[in-house]
Amino acid sequence: MYVTLAGEPLLAYLLASVRIVAWLVVVPPFSTRAVPTMVKVILSLGLALAVAPSLAQAEVPVSLPGLLVTVVTQAATGAALGFVTSLMFAAVAAAGSLVDVFGGFALAQGFDPLGQQGSTVFGTFHQWLFTMLLFASGGHLLVIGGLLRTFDLVPVGQVPQVS
Repeated sequence: MYVTLAGEPLLAYLLASVRIVAWLVVVPPFSTRAVPTMVKVILSLGLALAVAPSLAQAEVPVSLPGLLVTVVTQAATGAALGFVTSLMFAAVAAAGSLVDVFGGFALAQGFDPLGQQGSTVFGTFHQWLFTMLLFASGGHLLVIGGLLRTFDLVPVGQVPQVS
C-alpha cells in the first residue's frame, strides 16, 4: 500500500503549523512547563487542519532559500502574534500586582512555578483567575479563532506588508 501526497499543499500545511506552534510557545497558558512540547506540536498540527482548506491556493516557494525564508517568516509572525496575546495576560497580572501594592501585600513575593518567575500573591491569583475565566467563558475559542483568521490576512508563503 502506497500513500502519495502532493508536495505544495503539504508544505503549506507544515508552514501553517510552524506559525501556530510559535504562537503556542509564547502564549501564557500554553507556554508553561505544564503543557509538554509534544502536546504543543500535536495541537499545532490539529489547528493547522482547521485552516487547511484556505491553504490550497497558497503559493509556497519550493527552493531551499525561499523555503527557509518562509519558515522564518512564519515563526516570526507566530511569535509576534503570541507576544500580542501574552500582553493581555501581563496586563491582568499587573493589575493584580497593583492590588498587592495598594493593599500592602507587595512584600509577600511568591514564586510562580508555571511561569518560572517571582510574582505577588494577588498578581498570580488574578492571572490564574483570568485564565480560568477565559476557558470557562469560551474566550479561548475567540483567541484561537483570531489566530486562525490571521491566515486570511497574511497567507502562508507571503511576507507581511508593513504600511
